[in-house]
Amino acid sequence: MTKIATQLVQGTNGTEDDRSGSVVVPLNFSTAFRHPGLGQSTGFDYSRMTTPTRLELEKQLAAIEHGTHAFATSSGMAAIDLVFSTLTATGDHFIASDDLYGGSFRYFDERQERYHVNYDKWNGKNVDDLILLIKPETKLIWLETPSNPTMKIIDIEAVARTVHATRPDILIAVDNTFLTPIYQNPLDDDADIVVHSATKYLGGHNDILAGAVIVKDDDLADKLSFQLTTTGQNLDPFDSWLLIRSLKTLHVRMKYHTENAQYLAHALPEITGVDRVLYAASAA
Repeated sequence: MTKIATQLVQGTNGTEDDRSGSVVVPLNFSTAFRHPGLGQSTGFDYSRMTTPTRLELEKQLAAIEHGTHAFATSSGMAAIDLVFSTLTATGDHFIASDDLYGGSFRYFDERQERYHVNYDKWNGKNVDDLILLIKPETKLIWLETPSNPTMKIIDIEAVARTVHATRPDILIAVDNTFLTPIYQNPLDDDADIVVHSATKYLGGHNDILAGAVIVKDDDLADKLSFQLTTTGQNLDPFDSWLLIRSLKTLHVRMKYHTENAQYLAHALPEITGVDRVLYAASAA
């Protein structure tokens, strides 16, 4: 298997649609694409469906998360909405870990109040307690580990193994924004869906608003693709190109992020007035 550092730096080189040999992915702004003949297509038709630049980004996202299909969205919240609008409907139920990015809860509450997609919270500790929360209408379990902001750690593999043994139809989705594929690949731990706010570490330069959804099941990918084409939450070509650029340095940036965070985690308890430091040391 290609090392992730090599994949990040080299994975988008030599794109099929570029004859120049450029080692940088071309930026293609076109919203429509000429067909070579009647009933024929180059694979690109309309930019809401796919674009050459976004396609290269999505290949890279799938590769680094050990998935087979990726979908680049216009924000992290758009990625969350893509998952829930595809996989849940009125009357369905899902379970979420109880410590999450606040925007996630705002979205979940809105889904519950307006669309009657109900949910329960799980404290992330005892998997047996999680199983007790499952209902006949449960479709999805949403995890964030380490959690935001209290750094709870959840055993993804234990959750996936136990839930799938009990109800194989329930999907496990993991927000992997904090650890990134450098430190964690939820699909390798039998999760079904990985979500990122690519605005954070994947982007890393405070100049991109983006999200990502990655899966490895073909049927699930078809459903997500249909929904994304329908709703048009896809990432534009320029931000796709910027994110490709940013991913090349992800492994280097995460190394120094970690060193700085570990320094602070050890130094802060020595400062007067600091009562407690929350740091997911086991994740580093």
